[in-house]
Formats: sequence, structure tokens, C-alpha cells
Amino acid sequence: MSVLITGTGLVTPYGPGTRRFWDGLLGNALPPVRDRPGTAPFPVRGISYEIEGSPRRLAMLDLALREALADARLPSVPDGALVIRVGQGPEPGRPPDDHAAEMLDAWPWEHPLIPASCEQVHLSHACASGAVAAGLARDWLSGGLAEVAVIAGASALNGYELLGMHVSRALTASRPQPFDRARSGIALGDGAGALVLEAAGHAARRGAATDIDLAGAVSRVAAGDASSTDPEVVTDCALRAVREAGLTAPPYVHAHATGTVQGDEAEIAGLERLAERMGWDGVPVSSHKGAIGHLMHASAFPAVTAGVYALRERLAPGTPGLADPEPTRRLRLLGGAAPCDATSVLVDSFGFAGNSAALVLTRRRESEHG
Repeated sequence: MSVLITGTGLVTPYGPGTRRFWDGLLGNALPPVRDRPGTAPFPVRGISYEIEGSPRRLAMLDLALREALADARLPSVPDGALVIRVGQGPEPGRPPDDHAAEMLDAWPWEHPLIPASCEQVHLSHACASGAVAAGLARDWLSGGLAEVAVIAGASALNGYELLGMHVSRALTASRPQPFDRARSGIALGDGAGALVLEAAGHAARRGAATDIDLAGAVSRVAAGDASSTDPEVVTDCALRAVREAGLTAPPYVHAHATGTVQGDEAEIAGLERLAERMGWDGVPVSSHKGAIGHLMHASAFPAVTAGVYALRERLAPGTPGLADPEPTRRLRLLGGAAPCDATSVLVDSFGFAGNSAALVLTRRRESEHG
């Protein structure tokens, strides 16, 4: 059974909306890095979005959910749908204190557009959470357990995650520069995302967009070094996702690429190994994190959205902030947008503790979706 992506919603430092995000990427726009006082005993520095409402993460999450549902032409989440929320969860029986409120998620998610009849799941697989959730939703729908799944998550700048990245020596003191020789680490970002997935038959019957297929979804937890990306795992996840989709080479790869020295190096090595094994040559690769920072558990939402737009507009976005790319053999690291007759996109997603995932999106021909 085909599983389609029928709705996307985003809030990023560019502002609310997937189109703002996409236009910002194409224009190589760089939202400012800011300090947010009051979210911790020390200023929290990152790429933020100013939004009214508290907690800020729930305000952003609400906007993303509403946009995804509107994009899917749904007035609300349907009865009986699967709802997956990705992020950190509070310790059972212990409410978060003020400083943790912007990081931790209450569960279940009470929202006027989510009926009580929905099956709610909370999933946490570090920065691969959104992509792992997409694979779970795909399996759920393929197995006939529901006809619609909604995935959502948010990241709000907070002292807890900032301190965690500081302790792991992952933070940059300037701006993130994924794939650049001068890269020095990640910057945290504000944002939220939501996806609506549907069984193809259900989407067609109600007149939703049926052109974007989640054709491959592979996840793996393979912890070696808890804070390092393993090139072999990069290769393995991508290879299995591409094969699951029935492909040999995607015309575009949207990389995880956070801007850390080790992580980007490992991802390039893993993709180069896969490219050599499968005969790729000159495949364009880029990442959004140089512009909007790292949305942590929610980082897959802008990546998938970039993939959807790349398929529909036949453009591969560049990597904002990339000036001096690492040398590659079979990959083409994009500094700016480039024409790309993409019929498929590979999306990489990696996190601490060996949490890894890869998704393949394909665009169906007109004859297939009407």
C-alpha cells in the first residue's frame, strides 16, 4: 500500500509557513543569531523566531499543525488517526520546572483539532525522531491500522539543550556552516513542524494531493560512540531506504549536516561510499541547518519539507553559509540552488546514541495520481 505525504506545516526562524522556509533557502537568507534572556540562568544563544504565546513551543506547534491540516485539506485530525508527537518527555509524575517548560512535552497532547478517538504516541529518538516517526506512521498505515497519521514536534531555545550541546562540545561560537571546511559546530534553532500522511486510496477518495509518496523509510539504533555519527550506519540506512523505494540513485540528497566537524565528515564519507557502490556521479547534496539552525527532535520536518518542494519545483536548494565546501568525489555539495529534475529525494537524519534514519520521497507521475 502506498503511503503519501498530503500535508506539511512549518514554523522556522524565517517565520511561519513552508513557503517562507523554502523561499529563504532558495535565497540563501540567514536569519540572525540572537540571545534569548530569561530562558535559563544564562542567555540562550541561537537562531530564534519571535512568537507570542507561552509555552513558545506549543504556540509554534499549533501553527505548524494547522498549516499541515490546511495543506492536506482536512478541517481537523480525523477520528481514529494515529498522532505521533516527537520530543523530550517529562519524568513520569514530576512536572517540569520553569526552565524545563520550553523543552519538555506534556502527554497526551490536548488540542482542539485532535479528537479523543485518536491513537496518540510519544516518540523520542534524539535528532532522528521525526524521521523515525515517519517510518512508524508508514508501517501503521500500510498495515491498515489507520488511514491517516499526523506527526508533529517542536524545538524552542532553552538552557537545558544548550548546556547539553555545550558539554558535548557540539556548539559553534558563530554561525553553523554545514559541509564547509571552516565549520565549527551547530547552532540551536526555534521551530516546529507537522506532517500528514495518508493511505493513497483514502487521499484519492477525498481529493487530497496524491503526488508525494513516502516510498522508503528505514531507521536503526546502532550506538557505538554515543555522540558521533558512524559512516557505515549512514551508508546502511540510505542504502536500505533507496532499495526499499525500488531505486538505484536519487537525483537529490537532503542531508542531516549540522555543521559539526565529525558529523558532516562522517555523513560525506557514508554517502560517498554509497555513491561508489551504486554508481552515483555528481548527486547534489545540501542542508538547511546553516540557515535555521538545528531543531533537534523536530529537525526532520524542514528536511522533509525541503524534499517535497524540491520534487514539486524541480530545484535543489543550496546550503546557506557554505562558502568553502569539503572536497568530494561523487557528491556535489551545493552552495546555492540548482535546477534538479528530481523524481526522488533521499533525506538523512541522525542523532546521538546511534539513532539514525533515512527516508526516500518520490513524486508520482501524472498518470498515477490524476
